[in-house]
Amino acid sequence: LKPLRARAGKAPGRCSICPDLAPPHLAFPAMRLPSAAAALVAALCLAGLAVGAPAASEEEDDMPVAIYHGTGGLDGQCHAGDYPPRLEDLLKKISPDISAEVLEKTIAVFKEEGVEQSRQMLELHSLDFEALRAPLLLKSRLRRIRERGGKIPDDMIGHGRNPHLPEVKEEGEGEGEGLGPLFVISSKTKLKDAEGKGRGWFAEAPLPAGALLLVERPLVAVLDAQWRDKAWADCDSADTTALGIELALVLTPSLRALVARHHPVEGADFPSDDEDDESDEEDTAKREAMADAQDLAWSLVDGLAAADSARLQAVVKLNSLGFYTHSEQLCHSGHFTPLTGSGLYALASGFNHSCEPSVSRFSIGDLTAFVTNRPVKAGHELCISYIETELLCAPRSLRSQSLNRDFTCSCTKCVAQQGQLEGGGSGRRFLNVDATVQAELALLQPVERVQAVDAALRGEMASDDDSEEDEEEEGAKSSGPAIVLGKDAQELRAVKALALMQMGRRDDALAVWRQLAGFAARHLPPFDEALAVYATQAALCALSIQSGGSSSSSSSPKLAPKLLLGTAESEAARYVNCAMDAHRVICGCDAKMFRWRYAKEVEIAEVPDDAKHAFWKLVDKVAATAASKTAPAAWADAVEAWEFREEEIPEAMTGPPMSDSSSA
Repeated sequence: LKPLRARAGKAPGRCSICPDLAPPHLAFPAMRLPSAAAALVAALCLAGLAVGAPAASEEEDDMPVAIYHGTGGLDGQCHAGDYPPRLEDLLKKISPDISAEVLEKTIAVFKEEGVEQSRQMLELHSLDFEALRAPLLLKSRLRRIRERGGKIPDDMIGHGRNPHLPEVKEEGEGEGEGLGPLFVISSKTKLKDAEGKGRGWFAEAPLPAGALLLVERPLVAVLDAQWRDKAWADCDSADTTALGIELALVLTPSLRALVARHHPVEGADFPSDDEDDESDEEDTAKREAMADAQDLAWSLVDGLAAADSARLQAVVKLNSLGFYTHSEQLCHSGHFTPLTGSGLYALASGFNHSCEPSVSRFSIGDLTAFVTNRPVKAGHELCISYIETELLCAPRSLRSQSLNRDFTCSCTKCVAQQGQLEGGGSGRRFLNVDATVQAELALLQPVERVQAVDAALRGEMASDDDSEEDEEEEGAKSSGPAIVLGKDAQELRAVKALALMQMGRRDDALAVWRQLAGFAARHLPPFDEALAVYATQAALCALSIQSGGSSSSSSSPKLAPKLLLGTAESEAARYVNCAMDAHRVICGCDAKMFRWRYAKEVEIAEVPDDAKHAFWKLVDKVAATAASKTAPAAWADAVEAWEFREEEIPEAMTGPPMSDSSSA
């Protein structure tokens, strides 16, 4: 996003006709989002998504599309169109969505004042222009053209048809429909057929790590808060069901056309929506209530055949993506969870899954950006992960279970692990750190919380699999500690680190943050944002140690870096650099966006205020260095900057060995 936001900034040589705010082709259509979500989406626009787009083609339409040409500098200028000589032609050019009656009225108003040429309209004094009794919408558009010296903003003239989307005809639809999706897309990518996968995104040219590929807002979306109070909210597919209901409520012919090529296509087989009938009567009642709500919503769609309804519901289930504002940050829960939801995307749905993804994503509100996390060669497919990144190092069978799609992953990693036996046996217990466990830990005092986490990391914490009913069905479980997957272990370590900070033992907390970072560096995709979070917390702990605001426990292992080799401030500066470098790659943003995204994270940290002030000073200091303005460091160099010791890097999972965990 860095070159994009620079185009909207006030740097020397910027395009003089670009507005200071985000251009209107990134203004979003109305959506039922709370004001907080709208504010965050607007903030993202103000922070950087301003971009000059190619000139419109002769066959113009109203689809607001912008093309971003990779990671280059500011060598381009805005290509907003020049005005036609005749005012009548200008008005026709900027009013494809305006009725002929309104257009004729506007032309007549100007003719009455002797204004027939576009340049004459531009020459009018501002008071005279405002005095004209012309229709307000067209008058507002002309006002924007006057402010730009005659340049037509891109959103008024369109950018030509996008080859990735089907042609949409708006016959019979009401005014305001059919604007299509809003997105920014790299010209170095292409959506095309992928063998055995339907369609997929591919690199058309070599892409470095941190290349912005796509920024898109969903065609239809629903926030979790909108369905959490439903009787069926606890069902496994509640999120996709709620999104399907929302799609039924807003379905139009243009929307159907935009998802016509989404999997499964018309006439193709797709799995039924029936869930396993292995639950009690209460769960059955909830599923029935969910099915009734879904059937009611789709029954209200006029003229939709049962087969089409079933296909669209399958499209939602198999193509929806969740969006989570600041999901990796510790402040997400309680601060940004109201912005969590699911969406159905026009273009992002083309990203296929891989257990070794080359693309990462982050969201602000329901606006999601897709960025490469490693270099990608031309011709190679660009894939995301459909499951949490912390699960990518789990055994293949567990990854497949979490994936829960209508395909079996055949990525390079899964193929390499195919046929390998998984140790541990079917009777082994898996520790499950769910919301209930998290709530129970939160009720404990910090000292007890640390002890409970240490016990859980040893597999000594009871899991949900220990119910009497399960034992009767599965037989007696084997003795010994439970298996702790990396995802659960990371959540436990974060709880422990926060408890240690709350106790004032920030040097011990620093050791745990380094363990968390070591796990991310070894087992997660490159530049996972969790690394930026752990580096931020490590820097705050190091600065607290410098200020004397820390005590330690002799019983805790000393895995923190050797602070005696340098000052705590220099160590903190190293962590700040690691945080900003990871953030710059995975989010494509500069220090200003880092400050904005991590403001709440630092604000609520359990460290003295002087450590927080020192942290932001280091951020400014790092941002001012030449390194922050060059290409980000390679992944190997980014990991080496941490100077991890082998004992600081946890295994992918604990407990009895499972054969494909080693290769994971």
